[in-house]
Amino acid sequence: MKQHKTNPKREYLAALAYYKRTVWNHACGVRLAGLQYDVALRAWHRLHNAHYYWFCSLNDDKQREFRATDSEIEELHPLRLEHDDSINPELLATVASARLGTPKLKSVRNAVAEAHRILMASRDYLKELPAMKNKLKADMDAYWGTVPFGDILDSSGKPDHVPLLPTVQTKRNNGKLSPRALEQALKRHANCASKKIQQEIREALKNKAISCRLLEEIRWQRFRRHFKG
Repeated sequence: MKQHKTNPKREYLAALAYYKRTVWNHACGVRLAGLQYDVALRAWHRLHNAHYYWFCSLNDDKQREFRATDSEIEELHPLRLEHDDSINPELLATVASARLGTPKLKSVRNAVAEAHRILMASRDYLKELPAMKNKLKADMDAYWGTVPFGDILDSSGKPDHVPLLPTVQTKRNNGKLSPRALEQALKRHANCASKKIQQEIREALKNKAISCRLLEEIRWQRFRRHFKG
């Protein structure tokens, strides 16, 4: 892939804009699950690395000033939706009931039935949450995971949802990525890629699934081509 001849600061600013526009603006304060989290984590690592390389390019005096931004990068780390032992069904049911408001129930039996329904829904929800992952396992999944084309298409144009491959023209097709646009994005990336990546893209087009690592790289390059900062 052809590299842009830019300085470390510009690369960092581009990575920061990329992360904020394609991840943070869609999921600020939202805990992400599955492929959304994996792609967001890859994008965050790109930002973190760009921040580090800019730091290494500075002299000692500027590095001391630069360290103040370390916490800002950590605060942008995506949040993962996962099981938490501190949250039990009873607590979740209480919070859910408060948010739903107090319905006008005609009898004590109806009140008990409604409380039971909310409690059981809380238990089912907690059971469905993915188990906690350590940092290494999360990083490995974000690198080696496979993303079906169907999931990429389904992720676009939804509120509070990180688009796995953002559209370039957001006003076209109601902001949704079309199957044709997805295939074109892969083929365009292959035109400037190594033979190894070209073969990986051919397999992805055949199998209708792509590695999380390659998807995020295509995601970044699409943004980088149109970034005017």
